[in-house]
Amino acid sequence: MFDPITPEEFFAIGEIRRSPVIGRHLIDLEDSEEILVRIFAVDGRSGWNTIHKNTPHAQLEAVIEYDLNLAKSLYPRLYNVHVTLTHLLAHELGHIWAGFKSWKTTGNPPSEDLSNAESLAWENAMRGVGPYRLVHGKEH
Repeated sequence: MFDPITPEEFFAIGEIRRSPVIGRHLIDLEDSEEILVRIFAVDGRSGWNTIHKNTPHAQLEAVIEYDLNLAKSLYPRLYNVHVTLTHLLAHELGHIWAGFKSWKTTGNPPSEDLSNAESLAWENAMRGVGPYRLVHGKEH
């Protein structure tokens, strides 16, 4: 479940949902009563997420914060790719998917390597035939 969500975020999430590669995983997140995903546009963070356990709202509560304009200025220089809201949300949702799976199966957060690999896979799934983002940075 997503809360709150702007029309632009709704459109981007709809694109991700239709992906033959990752769409089913997004639908699983949306359908789960165990996790609530909150999305906020903020200033000064190209993309960031966190997951909290046992909140008043859900068993797991994930927060995505992003500054699309900042990401658009950083991505070409850092990763040699452009970025859209769909790419950015797919990337952060990839982190959340890795966390969701890990919390459910082990009761612990995923390793940083696993989370980063999942986030790149989700982002690149939305890049179609490329170019692809090849590395995960620490700019969050």
